[in-house]
Amino acid sequence: MPNHRKSKSALLVLGILFLLLFSGELSSQEDNSSIHPSNSYKSKYSNIYKCNRGFIKRNSDCIEIPIPNNAYLDSSGTQWRCHRGFKKDNESCKRISVPENAHLLEREFGKGWKCDRGYRDEKIQCKRIIVPEHGFLNGFDSEPGWDCKQGYRVEAEKCVAITIPVNSYSTGSTYGKGWACVRGYKEQNGACVEIHIPVNAFLDRYGKKWLCERGYAEKEGVCQKISLPKNSYLDDSGNNWKCERGFKKNDSICIEVKIPDSAHIDYSGSAWRCNSGYKQQRNSCVIRGE
Repeated sequence: MPNHRKSKSALLVLGILFLLLFSGELSSQEDNSSIHPSNSYKSKYSNIYKCNRGFIKRNSDCIEIPIPNNAYLDSSGTQWRCHRGFKKDNESCKRISVPENAHLLEREFGKGWKCDRGYRDEKIQCKRIIVPEHGFLNGFDSEPGWDCKQGYRVEAEKCVAITIPVNSYSTGSTYGKGWACVRGYKEQNGACVEIHIPVNAFLDRYGKKWLCERGYAEKEGVCQKISLPKNSYLDDSGNNWKCERGFKKNDSICIEVKIPDSAHIDYSGSAWRCNSGYKQQRNSCVIRGE
């Protein structure tokens, strides 16, 4: 019974010591957190301090952000930006030199300016874009900066009227011919001539050439009927034939594939392979290891 009381007393003493130690650490933390550098404030959600607007943290201090001439603090209050008409140059704001026939851009990178509509940037100058007759400004900075109106095409930096031949239509392009032949016609010497379609043929999906119908093959400009040999069938295209499985092509006929013992038709259907455990030896299959 006395030993039990001693144990309880010892535990009580240890508990008191632990509480004293823990409370001391807390008060030490509170004391440290309550010490803020100048130009700072305590966060609402923790004991961490933050620097005032216009100041930035360096080690344990809040130092003032140096703002150069023609600059201002941004919305975050932690960095500066140049006024309109100026751009950053290391730690200062340099005035943007805007050439004649140009205007400022709302950005600090690059040149900071752009040529007015109708002008092109050439060696930091804005030169007028010369638009030929029947042309118009396209709004692009790259050369030439203009396009031809519909019905005209670019030729030697001019807009030349497009002459559309019979059986053709305008493509709307200002480059190249500017026209294309309608379906069933093809271009020949600047004109559109009709495509001759032989018997048992049809125009392809683009309407620029003809194809033979299924079961026919092209030969010397006409569609000839395909003569299917025995044990054959039309392939997927319909313009050629294949031998059935177990047969192979030999000129214009299908001959049977001779399969030796212990072999089988392979995946192609026109040759054979030895079964597992066998190897090919000339035209037969022998057990491996023999």
